[in-house]
Amino acid sequence: MIEYPPSLVVEARKETEAALFETARAWVAGSERKEGIHASDLLMPRKGYWRHKDPQPLADREVGLFLVGRVLHSFILHEGGKAKPDLTTSGEDSKYDSELRLWYSPDRAKDGKIIEVKTSRSMYEARGLDDLDTYIPQVLVYFACEKMTEGEIWVLYLNARDGEGRTAPVFRVFSVSIDPKHLGSLRRRVGAAVTALELAISSVEEGSWKTLPLCPEWVCRPNYCGYWERCQPEGRFGDPNYLKPKKKK
Repeated sequence: MIEYPPSLVVEARKETEAALFETARAWVAGSERKEGIHASDLLMPRKGYWRHKDPQPLADREVGLFLVGRVLHSFILHEGGKAKPDLTTSGEDSKYDSELRLWYSPDRAKDGKIIEVKTSRSMYEARGLDDLDTYIPQVLVYFACEKMTEGEIWVLYLNARDGEGRTAPVFRVFSVSIDPKHLGSLRRRVGAAVTALELAISSVEEGSWKTLPLCPEWVCRPNYCGYWERCQPEGRFGDPNYLKPKKKK
């Protein structure tokens, strides 16, 4: 062990921390958002409505969470590592389905298969459909847009526990598929969701966002959504029990 010099001083550098955070914010936010409905709007309908009505910067909490996923995507989604990753681009919303009127961008859509890469801080690995319900809707939207019926979800569990209870990142891969005969109805449901969001956004009626489904619980929280006070989601806003941490079943 190297002996510390008596003159050693360690200090926090708040200015540098702030600069790093703002750099991360700019990279995660990406380029200017294309006009129109995006796949993420369908996954979080109420937030999608408010983002169109009153665009806001990412919440501080979102910046840190999204940064890990963006780095992961950049390094492993380039031809399986055969090509050098480009950290200056994200590919976000790079495709457009003119029939569905929807911008979208799967992590990979190749050889008839959708691949989505996710990171999770959960200590519990998914064991079935219910444990993957945070990711499945996004894959289904991409199935509809790409007219594909097979895919995989790659999850990097950052806090997975080994046999001795220690934590270490591990990958888990889950296949997802639907019967091709259901692809047409899936596209119709996605199209209907786009139409519903467009109508709510263009409506002059007060509270038109309430015609839209609530966002998933994990994103519908005051520290994650800057529209919480205005949206006042029914059954959640004003309920102290809703914001209490939920125990893992």
